[in-house]
Amino acid sequence: MIIQPEKGARNVNDLFYKTERKRIDMLNREFFHNVELTKKENDVLVWLCGWDDWVFDAVVDALRKVRDK
Repeated sequence: MIIQPEKGARNVNDLFYKTERKRIDMLNREFFHNVELTKKENDVLVWLCGWDDWVFDAVVDALRKVRDK
């Protein structure tokens, strides 16, 4: 499961944090709800959740293709 860092631990605004939270929740529901992640894996997935919609959506689409294959 992806764990979002505390807001105060990073210099992010409220909108960024809220958007990141929604993306993390979606990834956890679809892919990572029963997966134990390393710190490195978690950090990369949190980083991905901070990218723009185009990048995030493209990666999620690719993950769905792999999952549904």
